[in-house]
Amino acid sequence: MGRSVPLGTKGNAMSELRPKEPLLAVILSLLLPGLGQAYSNKAKRGLAFLIIYVVSGILLSVYLFNPYTGVNILMIVPAITLIVFGFYILFDSYRCAAGFNSSNNLSRNSSKGKSVLMVLGIIFLAVIFNPLPVFVSYYIRGNLVKTFTTPSGSMQPTLLSGDCVLVDKGIYKKTDPARGDVVVFIFPQDRRKVFVKRIVGLPGETLQIKDGKILINTEPLTEPVIANIRYENRGEFGDYGKSVTIPSNSYFILGDNSMSSQDSRYWGFVPRENIIGKAYKIYFPFDRSGPIK
Repeated sequence: MGRSVPLGTKGNAMSELRPKEPLLAVILSLLLPGLGQAYSNKAKRGLAFLIIYVVSGILLSVYLFNPYTGVNILMIVPAITLIVFGFYILFDSYRCAAGFNSSNNLSRNSSKGKSVLMVLGIIFLAVIFNPLPVFVSYYIRGNLVKTFTTPSGSMQPTLLSGDCVLVDKGIYKKTDPARGDVVVFIFPQDRRKVFVKRIVGLPGETLQIKDGKILINTEPLTEPVIANIRYENRGEFGDYGKSVTIPSNSYFILGDNSMSSQDSRYWGFVPRENIIGKAYKIYFPFDRSGPIK
């Protein structure tokens, strides 16, 4: 591999240093930020980089996922800074490995073939499969937060067509869906489609739409987010004066734009298992970012 230099002796054993491979250090830092520095005998430096990188990423994510904070163009600055810092960690891992060899008077005799394979490995990890970000991304999307783009104007003025929202996928693992929640759900009549609308009726309740109001068990709802909307009598389940009983473990879901919404009035109830999560925050466009009420 390369020339090694004796450091000294302990008993009759000779201690040796082996040269570091800078490209391998880069690959290790792609696997885990700071691991390349640790490989290059800079363990404390690598640990510091890892902590800074992870904590910065968590703080940025917490801000983004917080339902009470808006998203604005200023967030691009810390996001880009974090990306640049990630590239710096890669550059620094290469420099640490090369510096280790230089300071210890070690030389490498890597073949061109080996160098090419390592460069291809770097490209593969950086562009196609960087394990840590991919794992975190899949975990977040699979268990915590999903992004969704509003496909129509059926939820105006709460949501406009094209609004990008964050969906809390974990909330209904801990609690039941509540009246007034804006939820993203799989359309019961076509599981290839995903909609976003508001829950107005809960399991076991008797619901009626009369004079623009929602009546639950003959009493009009008083929650402002629902009471302030005029609901039109439309569809098989929303005829004037018709009462419907919501099955157990199902929900009656309506769009806020009652004049232009295909919802439970037309096709009935949404099983709980179809509800993906609660839409809680608009994150784009920036001038509309903030919590969904």
